[in-house]
Amino acid sequence: MSLYNLFTVLFITLLSLPAVQAQSKPVELTTVSVSYISWVEMMTLDNGTIVDEAFANFYGTAISYEREKYHNRKGTLVSASALFGQANGGGSQTLITYQKAYQTWFAGKFDYKFAYRVSPQVTVAAGPFVMYRNISWNKLTVQEVKSGADLNMGALLDLRLRFSPTWELQQTFGTMAFKASTMWSLGLGYKF
Repeated sequence: MSLYNLFTVLFITLLSLPAVQAQSKPVELTTVSVSYISWVEMMTLDNGTIVDEAFANFYGTAISYEREKYHNRKGTLVSASALFGQANGGGSQTLITYQKAYQTWFAGKFDYKFAYRVSPQVTVAAGPFVMYRNISWNKLTVQEVKSGADLNMGALLDLRLRFSPTWELQQTFGTMAFKASTMWSLGLGYKF
């Protein structure tokens, strides 16, 4: 099933769900989640005479702690995440041949989102994030290798589907501001 078809099915499901009942007082929840996360960054390769560009693919795991506060359908989500994983970078189609795989990285991410509960089971949220990422590329064949930016920021869009009072499926898309592409994440959250 293509991503377009998946979003069409999710959108139709959202429209068919019953509306959230009005709440008399704010509701606060805590969520702990584990997610698969991936994105692509631009790489700069420098061998002393030539400077060229390639791509680096990042993928890994995010462990997040989140506080939610809702009043009626509207709310805010504040979360902090620890991320870690591996990256593959370079290529053979560039002027400088450089390929490295399984380079470990780690990161910390903080985001603040405005949320809207479409129904008791579905929440849509959007907002900014800031992330500090650390990676050390192997420089055996070049003088300097740099991918993306250690400190990056951007915007995120969440779609959350609660399938029990305590468990939810989380899907996130985001854009990164500095030398990077779309971020994508799919995870499972536990509310308490």
